[in-house]
Parts: sequence; structure tokens; C-alpha cells
Amino acid sequence: FRESCQRIVATREQSRKALERLGFQVQPSAANFLFARPPAGNASEIYRQLKQRGILVRHFNQPGIDQWLRITVGRDEEMERLLQALAETVDKSA
Repeated sequence: FRESCQRIVATREQSRKALERLGFQVQPSAANFLFARPPAGNASEIYRQLKQRGILVRHFNQPGIDQWLRITVGRDEEMERLLQALAETVDKSA
């Protein structure tokens, strides 16, 4: 259990840094997810594009958080796939 928790924390922190390099604003997290705002504030569009690629994140269509995505920390290879897709998506919307 301890090893699993350590892996999740390490993956979460690596993913947070990668998201920030892509221009995302990322809230501090002690959980197994990240709450991230895309650089152009187009969370619903990024959610839609990720879903088309078979990558699921949460988008809340609620005032105050409608420009944020909730990203669950997955396995390293899943997070790499997500980050690659986000890099391509952010490049297209810039």
C-alpha cells in the first residue's frame, strides 16, 4: 500500500510539472487527482478533444470551475498519453 501511495504521489508531481510546462494552472493537491486550468481557458473544448481520443477527464459545467479539468492520476503510461494529447491540443488552440 505504501509503495502504491508513493508511486501515485511521484506520478502526480511529475504530471503537475508537465502540465505547468504546457501553460496549465494547477491547484495544489494531496489527492490522486489534479485540478488544472488550460492556458487558453478552453476546458470544455479540451475535454471534448480528449474524449474523441478515448482519454477521459472530468469537466464540470458549473460557474467558477467551468474552465478547469479534473485529471485522475493514472499509471505512468496513461499519464504520458494524456500529456502528449494535451500538448497537441494546446498547440492547436494557440
